[in-house]
Amino acid sequence: MDSQTPQSSAEGSPSAHTFQVDLRGLVDLLSHHLYSSPRVYLRELLQNSVDAVTARRAEQPDAPARVRLTADGGALRVEDTGIGLTESDVHELLATIGRSSKRADGLREARSEFLGQFGIGLLACFVVAERIRVVSRSARTPDAAPVEWTARDDGSYTVRTLPGSARPEPGTTVHLTARAGAGEWLTEERVLALARDFGSLLPYDVRVGEERVTGLPAPWDRSHPSPAARRAALARHCHELFGFTPLDSVDLDVPPAGVRGVAYVLPAAVGPAQRAGHRVHLKGMLLTER
Repeated sequence: MDSQTPQSSAEGSPSAHTFQVDLRGLVDLLSHHLYSSPRVYLRELLQNSVDAVTARRAEQPDAPARVRLTADGGALRVEDTGIGLTESDVHELLATIGRSSKRADGLREARSEFLGQFGIGLLACFVVAERIRVVSRSARTPDAAPVEWTARDDGSYTVRTLPGSARPEPGTTVHLTARAGAGEWLTEERVLALARDFGSLLPYDVRVGEERVTGLPAPWDRSHPSPAARRAALARHCHELFGFTPLDSVDLDVPPAGVRGVAYVLPAAVGPAQRAGHRVHLKGMLLTER
């Protein structure tokens, strides 16, 4: 953003200014301070797609709910059937750092269903990408032409409209081009592992290539033929996740807080040098392991 010359004002009264954003510095801040690992870039992409589908379904309950990821090591494509964007949306949401479609789109009654901020989520992708290309078509304004937003890690970006054939259906596709040395984060194997880790409990149809990531209920919500079978299944889940077989499991259900889950009883006392393990999900997305 460009600086503005302050307006004349009486002595002591405030005057308005704007400030410039150094995208390179912001990317460095994201990659070295706000995010513990480049792996979170995939969580941010999934959050954007899930939020877009949630927004569309709030207006069109029968709309498809799909997220498709295709990776080859040098590039990643993430396509959703979400609410999509118009050209004015793109200028408002993607050209302004930190602006959230969740505040601006009039769906305030559905805000509790959203996971993240669209603009910040895309910026996080610069941790692994040198170029981000977004192609989107709005479900709210179906007559609007598809729009393309392309940005590079030097802070430059372009916006243009595309012919309708470029994207016949509503939704958004994000294309990442790997930065030098970051291609390992965009391989199909790595993307599949990250999608399973972050998004296995998401309520929509998420796939990496032909592999479905979602579909099963949370382990504590799955049905079993008997209490003994349920205990055995939870014990297996604990061993796979935390590396130990629990003495027992304790159901967690706090309706006023909207919390459901399971706690595992350690087979031995935790020493002072050991740290307890946790996995917290928000709306089905893995939020933290601390």
